[in-house]
Amino acid sequence: NVTHHGDSDRPYVAEWAVEIRRAFVASPGKVLFRADIGQEEPRIGALLAGDAELLDELESGDVYCPVASLEFGRPITRADEEERLVVKRGWMAWLNGAGPDGIQQSAFWLDRHAAGQIVKYLRGRYPKVEAYRAGLVDLLHDRGWTETHFGRRIYRPEVWSGAGPALAHAERSVMPDAIQGTAADVMKLWLPRIVSLLPPSASLLLSVHDEVVGEMEEGDWVKVKDALESALSGILPIRLPCEFYTGPNWADMERK
Repeated sequence: NVTHHGDSDRPYVAEWAVEIRRAFVASPGKVLFRADIGQEEPRIGALLAGDAELLDELESGDVYCPVASLEFGRPITRADEEERLVVKRGWMAWLNGAGPDGIQQSAFWLDRHAAGQIVKYLRGRYPKVEAYRAGLVDLLHDRGWTETHFGRRIYRPEVWSGAGPALAHAERSVMPDAIQGTAADVMKLWLPRIVSLLPPSASLLLSVHDEVVGEMEEGDWVKVKDALESALSGILPIRLPCEFYTGPNWADMERK
């Protein structure tokens, strides 16, 4: 995963990865395009948990701003890029089952009590997500596997190993298995649809996590964008927004 974000432990990663991405260039007379799915994992988590309120928030607002206000200690109605990245990491850690330590890893200035208050806020705001996670843990103990939205199973037999790190790891894995597993299934279904719908002047080159990269003639960007959106539509019973970019290389791109 050639990430274009750094993290608190490795701030150099973002800069290094941008240089790697800049090495991927379009053929003469063509441009690259990339597309990814906006807020994919929160949307999948809301779908699996049956949380219509969270889905509405993802469509109409910013789920990260209330948490940003708590983390940074001031009212934030529109987070800047750095604030959003920090809060998103903590929010996603909570979605995947982390406690206060998951918040602290991204917002290192918070003490454990302050981080615990943020977790308490999120649990109170999204009780259906909490109930879904608890239900997954119970099911894992009963049957030894978690499944994606499409029914693909991820086996965790270590849940029956007794108390200890193996058991704890299996229990922590239920949400990533369900959410990220579903995201992987979406990509497996999206890719062949893209290939079948792209105009002849365009081609798909690679995929990374929830991102696809291809090459096209610059004047065909509307057709390519429409093809990617059409290919994504209907894979899940919720809207998955397709964010589309073009540029001379994988790093320097403009959103269309």
